[in-house]
Amino acid sequence: MLFGQAVKNQKNIQATNVQLQLWLSPELQVRELYRSKPEILFVGDLEPDHSHQVMLRLEQMERGKAYEFLFRCTLPGRPTNQRFRIAKATLTYDVPSMNKTAEKLETNIIVEYTSDAGRAAERSGDVRKVLSRAEVQRQVLFLQGKIDLLKAERGNPRDREIVAKLLEALITKFDDFGDQATANQYRTMKDEFTQKGTISQEMLNRSLAASSRAEELVMAQDIDF
Repeated sequence: MLFGQAVKNQKNIQATNVQLQLWLSPELQVRELYRSKPEILFVGDLEPDHSHQVMLRLEQMERGKAYEFLFRCTLPGRPTNQRFRIAKATLTYDVPSMNKTAEKLETNIIVEYTSDAGRAAERSGDVRKVLSRAEVQRQVLFLQGKIDLLKAERGNPRDREIVAKLLEALITKFDDFGDQATANQYRTMKDEFTQKGTISQEMLNRSLAASSRAEELVMAQDIDF
């Protein structure tokens, strides 16, 4: 692969105009799309066009960074040990430093059906962890909206109750993640909210940054090169 060769031969390299095109099987029912590296972000619902394709703009890629996406989908039933191509991924990019344009890399994304529950669960823990992180980010954005409402004096007692319960839920979530630093950060936010009835923007920004931090996880992927 051109990009890989360039990475080996140069200290610094950047690919620009990067786009990831997904062709999705018509048998697939697609749902949410998440970016899992270099940061965890909820992107939105996948909406294939009439040709069953989705275009994702990455803008640019840098050496030394991993770029990963994760999407939810529902698959049709298949007998055990059958394989099914759920998508075809096409990555296009330019490498200005090498005067290369419209370089392309393609791969198929394959799933294999199994009746072995242990095998099916091998990688699902990592996937659940990424999704949990992404859902936390959505909760933090929801929290931001409620705090903005209260600061504008347009909230009500029910909104305050929701904020208090959400902060408690986030503390529990990060305790479950084993991330005590972030859990303690939310405890500080809860104390501030209890005392002042609001949360500083600085604290909210820090919590949003923490929720998008990607960990070094082995993502579940079955790729047929």
